[in-house]
Amino acid sequence: RLPRGQDPATELADLERLPEAEAEVQRLIVDLLWADPRGKTGYGPSYRVRKGCYIFGPDVTTAFLRRNQLRLMIRSHEVKVQGYEWTHSDCITVFSAPN
Repeated sequence: RLPRGQDPATELADLERLPEAEAEVQRLIVDLLWADPRGKTGYGPSYRVRKGCYIFGPDVTTAFLRRNQLRLMIRSHEVKVQGYEWTHSDCITVFSAPN
């Protein structure tokens, strides 16, 4: 169990062991839903959106994928004019809308 206020969960398997209410407040879940990739390395707060949202670099994407034995991150949370955008070599954002 990862207590609140500790370092964020970085492995998907950690989340499976948490009670649902605890998993919902874990930084990893928030970041998976709301964080945006950026060109620079590292991980930190986004300067463009409300407090609590983060941005991450290609090094973070690669480390997350390796740690979780994945090869590609596919996300759909931002509008992309061409319908998709490769932000990192292993991270693509695909535009998706309900209508």
